[in-house]
Amino acid sequence: MAYKKLLVYFVLPMLLAACTSSPPHTRISVNNAWVRPAEAGQNSAVYFQIVNEGRMGDVLVSASSSIATAEMHESVERENGVMGMSPLSSVDVPAQSEVEFKPGGMHIMLINLTQPLTADDSIPLTLHFEHGGKAVFEAEVRSLP
Repeated sequence: MAYKKLLVYFVLPMLLAACTSSPPHTRISVNNAWVRPAEAGQNSAVYFQIVNEGRMGDVLVSASSSIATAEMHESVERENGVMGMSPLSSVDVPAQSEVEFKPGGMHIMLINLTQPLTADDSIPLTLHFEHGGKAVFEAEVRSLP
């Protein structure tokens, strides 16, 4: 009888827990991150590649920085041919893919910098994903490559 209780109350729940699959996690990394130089109080832009090596897609929902307000934007050409920016509420990161944030395209705007960004420095940034949690990385300060 004790064996049945052990089986029912301990072993069986452990086996069931092992068999249930937790949601698959994405395998997100951030590569080649860089940010444009700027003075304190000004704005700058961050560029990088997001690599998802996982079997599940994810969604970038926000970015954060300790030195400025961070917003996701995309450069767009307006009807009159003038370039502008539009905010992005999210960015899909499909499974087994790369998403590039580059000049003239998607980027992270750093608004009202609390410190100057000088060439060869680096700054910490965090990307927040719907499923994969956070990706913390450093972006090197440099001019256009």
